[in-house]
Amino acid sequence: RVYNHYWGQAEAILRFFVEDVFYSVVLLRLAGIVFGLAPFARKAFGMIGFGGVIDNHRSWFFEATGFRDVESDVGAKYLTDRLALWGSYWGFGLATVTLKEEAAGLLPTTYSDQVGMLYQAAWHIGVPLGCWWLHKWWQGVLKQQNAAYMKEWKGDNWKTGKYAEMLDKLGSYWKPVTKDEWMS
Repeated sequence: RVYNHYWGQAEAILRFFVEDVFYSVVLLRLAGIVFGLAPFARKAFGMIGFGGVIDNHRSWFFEATGFRDVESDVGAKYLTDRLALWGSYWGFGLATVTLKEEAAGLLPTTYSDQVGMLYQAAWHIGVPLGCWWLHKWWQGVLKQQNAAYMKEWKGDNWKTGKYAEMLDKLGSYWKPVTKDEWMS
């Protein structure tokens, strides 16, 4: 009975250290990403004595990824971050231009707005269509290769293809018969 009590206490402490600390770190990280609170959290933890730990982690991250100061250098982000920013800037820009132009007319009238609209059309229509066509073409190539392979593997009624050659070379463990018996 006493053992079960201590077991339960130890389990509760471990659950706190493992689960609660993990969920707290994940929640803090998400808040830092979504609301841009990471610089404030770093300052707060630095003020209560964790400045050295934060600096060590920052230098380890920079050394591992090759990045520099992520908050101040916009170019030091992952490629996907840069693509998302580029796409969203163009998207918001086109939406703003489109909404402004809708009041005066349906299509943009200036050259830069038209070029922006063409970029958006290429990015949002042309690229997905190109990827879809490439996927469809690749599936066709794979289907042709699979059909040619199966024809070569089966041969005529499984008796003249690569399967039959494999059985001649390696034999069979299931109902072994001679090739003459099998071919008849």
